[in-house]
Amino acid sequence: MQQVATGYGLIEGPVWDPARGLYFSDVINGGVHLLDRAGAVSLVVPKRRGIGGMALHEKGGLVVGGRDIACVLLDNGSTRTLLSLDAIPGATGFNDLTTDRVGRVYVGSLAYRVFGG
Repeated sequence: MQQVATGYGLIEGPVWDPARGLYFSDVINGGVHLLDRAGAVSLVVPKRRGIGGMALHEKGGLVVGGRDIACVLLDNGSTRTLLSLDAIPGATGFNDLTTDRVGRVYVGSLAYRVFGG
């Protein structure tokens, strides 16, 4: 076991990219970070909070959860919503995301505010 980064609120959604390194989110403080293969950490998606799950996208981005399910392209930062909260009655957000071999996204929905007390 080796500690590789400190100073984050709540780390979630680790995703390994063989070409770039380890992506992870900071649920509380926001953002997606990349721990590159050389051991340096950089912010690749600023601000977005509540990401509990991520997956690599074939076009060079990430599919992320949180307040919606979205695709974020890492080369230009553009975001496209894939699934919004209004599609799931009673949902307050999305967590724990994965994909299968053909690219289907599986994600859990939350029915309460995790940090709302």
